[in-house]
This record gives sequence, structure tokens and C-alpha cells, in this order.
Amino acid sequence: MKNKDILRKKQKKRAEKYVAIPDTSEHKLGLSVDINADTDKCSSEKVYQWLDENAYKYGFVKRYPEDKTDITGISNEPWHYRYVGTTVAKIMKEENLCLEEYLEKYK
Repeated sequence: MKNKDILRKKQKKRAEKYVAIPDTSEHKLGLSVDINADTDKCSSEKVYQWLDENAYKYGFVKRYPEDKTDITGISNEPWHYRYVGTTVAKIMKEENLCLEEYLEKYK
């Protein structure tokens, strides 16, 4: 039984890196959007690159960047964007901050 409990805890922790705990999703709160590229019409890499370079101009930031997984606790999601407003998005882009870092620095 002890081994099953340990395995269950490890599986839960791993799943939480990829899937939000029910009722905690930024989507449900209306704070974020997934922008998924249609690979039949365009190259997803090009779309995600454009988003990474330009979304801040419209007030959006990539919520879970690849180089910040140790801070966010969530794996890279190049399609997941959160609206923070143009002023904050520009600061976050210029200073290469994820939301957690921004909130800590400017609280």
C-alpha cells in the first residue's frame, strides 16, 4: 500500500505540470487564451515565434515560457497567453520575466 501511495503522489505531481487542477485554470477565470496554430494552414513554429515576438504589443504574455518552468511549475506551453495589459506586457518582455517573477519584483 505504501508503494501505491508514493506512486500515486508522483503521478499526481507530474500531471499537475501539464494539466491545471480543476477550478484553478486561468481559462476558467477568463484571464487567458490558447492560440493554437492550424498546421494545415501555417507552420506552428512560425506562428508561435510571431506570438513570442509580438503578443506583448497587444497586452499578452506567454504564460508558461520554456526557460521558466522551474519558476512557473508548468511545462512550456507556447500557445498559452495571458492578458496583463500593454504596460505590464512590455515590462515583462523587456526584462524577460514570467508572471511570477513580475509579481515578486513589482509587488
